[in-house]
Amino acid sequence: MLHRPLGRSGLACAPTRSTSTSHPGSPHEETLGAYADLIKAGKVRAIGCSNFEPATLRAKTYMTDRGFRIVAALESVAERLQATPGQVAVAWVMARPAIAAPIASGRTVEQVRDLIAAAKLVLDAESLHTLETASA
Repeated sequence: MLHRPLGRSGLACAPTRSTSTSHPGSPHEETLGAYADLIKAGKVRAIGCSNFEPATLRAKTYMTDRGFRIVAALESVAERLQATPGQVAVAWVMARPAIAAPIASGRTVEQVRDLIAAAKLVLDAESLHTLETASA
């Protein structure tokens, strides 16, 4: 599925490949495993996903050392700012000047409240430095 678009674009490797859910009937582990195979094959540099349980994403076979560093940084900054790691992640994306319009949505009132809190969260220089260093 990825080979044809890469060929048409002239790219040897896609910068990212993401999903919001697994294909119905396919376990999350299968989807993430396929993405890991794309990274190992050099077809994709990074993966992104949403609507996956944190425990699934933390499985060592799916996260790189860089991914673990980023999660640790998100948790550290969240604890210091009395926010959730998800709120910090959204605020971090919103703080990046190269991103014109971050896309986020919520299915429940609680998720929408978290997104509103993330939009109001201001990351200080120390927090941004922590996150940027972890993601480098």
